[in-house]
Amino acid sequence: RTEAAASRVPASLTLLSLFGWSLGGVFVAAWDESPLGPYAEVALMCGLAISRDGMFGAWPQPLLVTRREAVVAGREIFGHDPILADIDFINDGPADELTFTCDADARARVQVPEALLPSPSP
Repeated sequence: RTEAAASRVPASLTLLSLFGWSLGGVFVAAWDESPLGPYAEVALMCGLAISRDGMFGAWPQPLLVTRREAVVAGREIFGHDPILADIDFINDGPADELTFTCDADARARVQVPEALLPSPSP
């Protein structure tokens, strides 16, 4: 719902909604090359938002990344609060899974349609 998602975005952003629901989703990426080096990231997008100056975008909360440099860049450049995590892409059987760990004791699994998973490296 929009009210719950709005509590996770900065006050300078206004979430767009449709019938009381935010327009969010899941973002999954495995970057083979980047200015930070190779890394993976997963974000739950709270929703599409518009800033006071009319810019559109999606706000990720939480944003999980596999490289410390991505944590720093996310904070310093984009104002996000990334979390360092282990992310595994598992292509096993009819339902692919995205598995991530934020600490040694907690391991969460999310089933993700194959179309959303990064392509396997050759």
